[in-house]
Amino acid sequence: MAANSRCHSAGGGGAKSVDRKDKLRVKNEKLNEQRRRRAEEEEKQKKRKELKEAKKHGGEKGQAEAKPEEVAASEPDDGIHPSRRARIEGA
Repeated sequence: MAANSRCHSAGGGGAKSVDRKDKLRVKNEKLNEQRRRRAEEEEKQKKRKELKEAKKHGGEKGQAEAKPEEVAASEPDDGIHPSRRARIEGA
């Protein structure tokens, strides 16, 4: 049992070294750049798809966007789940 109370320094170390921090910083910068590019590309594709749908439906898109706003305006308790609203109103 006494052997377990000894302090061993066999952990490898180096986790906070300057080289490792530099390596992680460069990796994170590269990853952030990739994420930014991907978000931009997804935004472009989304816009292209919306334009394509608008052309396909010939202006119906504007009417479809107004419907969710009308539904939201008709519900007085925004942000409350419908099942919870039913319990509150039923009580």
